[in-house]
Amino acid sequence: MRRWCSRIGCRPTIRSGRIRRLVDPILRDLSPQFEALYSETGRPSIPPEQLLRALLLQLLYSIRSERQLVEQLEYNLLYRWFVGLDLEASAWHATTFTKNRQRLLSREHFSVDGTLLEAWASQESVRPKDDDSGRPVDPANDGVSFHGETRSNATHRSVTDLDARMARKSCNTASILAYQASALVDNRHGLVVNTVVSSPSGRAEVEDALCLLQGIAGVTACPTVGADKGYDTRDFVEARGRRASRRMWRRRPRAAPSTGGPPATRATRSVSGRARKSRKCSAG
Repeated sequence: MRRWCSRIGCRPTIRSGRIRRLVDPILRDLSPQFEALYSETGRPSIPPEQLLRALLLQLLYSIRSERQLVEQLEYNLLYRWFVGLDLEASAWHATTFTKNRQRLLSREHFSVDGTLLEAWASQESVRPKDDDSGRPVDPANDGVSFHGETRSNATHRSVTDLDARMARKSCNTASILAYQASALVDNRHGLVVNTVVSSPSGRAEVEDALCLLQGIAGVTACPTVGADKGYDTRDFVEARGRRASRRMWRRRPRAAPSTGGPPATRATRSVSGRARKSRKCSAG
């Protein structure tokens, strides 16, 4: 580090020096595990320690994308010093992060879950779809009262965010203007494999999960998927195949999908009832 700085006559900042002193011993302990992931023959690869240091910079300095991160590594001397790149060395391509991330992915075990992202719009902006008065949304909300008014996504929409939909997380929470967000996570390392944001509906969570699982079809042939009871539908189970079905229901072998199927027993009737109740609570 001293020789690197003396060549250009600079001095690292105190904060960056402290962060590097914290990172160095951690990466030194992980070095044997990194060695096991790479082949001893072939062309020398980019050290994974440098890739992790670069991703840490992206997090600390809120760099929007990996392509912009690589671009800043070409001219930012502080970033090059922190990562460990020599002055004459060229930064790697942005797709290098993707290739090494796939190397860490599990080939079998994944989890999927969804949540609601609150939109930047209020309930006062919701108007009937056939309302063509063109009156602006009152910032002070004077005279705006929607109590006792029946609203649904079929008849109402927000005039400030046309893509947002009214939804609620449970029967005990108020309705909000939101989006449906789903994420697919690798169980082995806890890496977020992919995410998707769509309009909330009664089937958006399941449809987004199937879309995410279809995206990893080229990575693994038949992955096992963990999900909560919100995915207890016939479409999701049948789409995952018989192997996924056996693994998902092994803790409740008598449970049947909540949409159709054989008559429910006493143990499964309550599960199907809760699923029907949750669908009735969804707005619109």
